[in-house]
Amino acid sequence: MCGLFGFVAQPGQQFHPRRLAKIARVTERRGPHSFGFAWIDSRGRLRMYKQAGRITDHLGLLAMARDARMLVGHCRYATHGDPADNQNNHPHPCDGGWLVHNGIIHHHDRLNFQFELSPITECDSETLALLVEQLDGTLVERCCEAARL
Repeated sequence: MCGLFGFVAQPGQQFHPRRLAKIARVTERRGPHSFGFAWIDSRGRLRMYKQAGRITDHLGLLAMARDARMLVGHCRYATHGDPADNQNNHPHPCDGGWLVHNGIIHHHDRLNFQFELSPITECDSETLALLVEQLDGTLVERCCEAARL
């Protein structure tokens, strides 16, 4: 299945591109079909990048996040949806932010029907993001409930 990686920087800490590249290389073993990452930059703005292919062939792209205060990355092992269609790749938009997921949602079609969700991708993980947006409660409560369904 997929691999997830990331970091949270302490105040005054600097971005370590070599360390992040090393982590990304190891993570790719769990997902060679595409990669993506979302981060909060030094101005507090949320950023995202994703594309098909192996992250090890594009490690220089991690420099886009050189001013990141926190970052979450995803190396995808495609189970639903062609990674050549970048919309299927992670992160997925979710409630004004981005969601990454490791796993397979075997009953995503049933959930889409049951909750009248309208995914735009073929990726099962998008269902999780759509559920988080539709459910009631705090963000943490909605994430927990979506994971239980």
